[in-house]
Amino acid sequence: MEPYTGIKRPYFAISPLKRPPSKINFMVDAKKPHLEPSNANAPKPNLLQTRQMLPVYKVKRKLVEEIDRHTTVILVGETGSGKTTQIPQFIHDVGLEGDKIIGITQPRRVAAITIAQRVAAETNTRLGTLVGYTVRFEDTTSHETKIKFLTDGMLLREALLDENLTAYNVIVLDEAHERTVQT
Repeated sequence: MEPYTGIKRPYFAISPLKRPPSKINFMVDAKKPHLEPSNANAPKPNLLQTRQMLPVYKVKRKLVEEIDRHTTVILVGETGSGKTTQIPQFIHDVGLEGDKIIGITQPRRVAAITIAQRVAAETNTRLGTLVGYTVRFEDTTSHETKIKFLTDGMLLREALLDENLTAYNVIVLDEAHERTVQT
């Protein structure tokens, strides 16, 4: 992939949007089979091969272009398509976060923790370095952290202290359809 040379700017905007949000839909055709038959004796693919087999990986370039072009992007995809674990990595790979952080919200603390652990494994880094998480009473982030998973409530708490969320250049509201008091 070519190095990213586009303009880096904040993607979280409180003001009205200048352009309408972009929407990417990569839902699998309902008529096609969703799962391939498994072979227990087949060698297990490594993490990179597993990532490359995810549906979201096929739209990586378009997704990054849309995120760079629009302040708001609505992404629709099936469960297990790789939205949660891959999109923060795509954003980081091209440097859209600049010198700030990519924040990814989750409605539940267990999800924030386990997804952070998975992304740390996929990036071959120790949890708390490139990838970390913040949930109530627990923070594994450091000054090195660029991809931060946190609960909706923790982002809301941060917004009370800094209404423009200046620590972030990109914020992903994952599972936004699961309405909670915080969202």
